[in-house]
Amino acid sequence: MDALTFILVALAVYRVSHMFASETGPFGACEKWRNWIFKRLWVDGKQTKEQPHYWMIEGVGCPLCISFWFSLVAFWFGWGIVGWLGMAGAILVVHKAVSK
Repeated sequence: MDALTFILVALAVYRVSHMFASETGPFGACEKWRNWIFKRLWVDGKQTKEQPHYWMIEGVGCPLCISFWFSLVAFWFGWGIVGWLGMAGAILVVHKAVSK
């Protein structure tokens, strides 16, 4: 994979991850997805650290957490484990640069 392809894929994964973590999305799909996760995992309508799936509830609203898993697509397309972790790292850099 050349550098330009890597950068474009990293930016695309970041964009999709940000949309799933904190935006409404097209036709409200991303918000519906987050709400579906929350309803399935929250106990008695509350979020507590004692819940067994607390890490999943936290991860749904975190673009970095979601991008780590979305970048797994790079692994599936044959870029290997180095491509997967490199993609997640590039997304982290983009997020840090944008968040400041």
